[in-house]
Amino acid sequence: MKYFIFLLCLATSIVSLAIHAKEEGGFSLSSTRMVVDLNKKDNSVLSLSNTSDKDFLVQSWIEDLKGDSVIWEEFIIVPEVFVVKANSSAQIKVQYIGDKHSLSGRENVYYLSVKNIPKRKKDSDKNALLISTRQQIKLFLRPEGVEQKSELSLDGIDVKYQGENQSLLLTNNNLVSLNFRKIIYNNIDYHDKSIILPGESISVPADNYNQEVSIEVINDYGSVKTIVMPVN
Repeated sequence: MKYFIFLLCLATSIVSLAIHAKEEGGFSLSSTRMVVDLNKKDNSVLSLSNTSDKDFLVQSWIEDLKGDSVIWEEFIIVPEVFVVKANSSAQIKVQYIGDKHSLSGRENVYYLSVKNIPKRKKDSDKNALLISTRQQIKLFLRPEGVEQKSELSLDGIDVKYQGENQSLLLTNNNLVSLNFRKIIYNNIDYHDKSIILPGESISVPADNYNQEVSIEVINDYGSVKTIVMPVN
């Protein structure tokens, strides 16, 4: 019984603190994506903003797309662990230090995770729980010789209707990844938010054939461009 009461009190405290944290908030990232372009210099910078009245301890790391493997050997994050003072901002820089020649000549995609932990105030309850949060954005590693313009080229996207599977197959034959926010086919919205890596495909259900498909594509800057493509 005592154990049950303890769990109930703990759950109540967590909910209360979560609501309190949501009200205070104040910690944000400047972008939903980062491009580490090996064709350029000093472009892999992410800004952090702390508009709250408390300090945050920040830690960053890079994971693969599955989120189950941390990448330690190929990247450096500067700084990796640091404090963002109340009502201030900071920046982190990501640098690729791996073997450039080992890259496949195609863009690779990772996740950049940023974890922040609020600093306990001196006059606060020592028994209070501190809730950390983790924000995750996509990190695109673009090898030398592979370029992406702000206006995406769609020549390398192949769209086919597969009647036997009642699906629409989208194939990316480009050297860069394609990030879709929405696919509209037969007046049905598919909020897929998929990334199609170079040389890979995705499929969405499609009961009937239509000669056109509307796709919302996200570019390097996070802007969305709607394009209409023919269906083979």
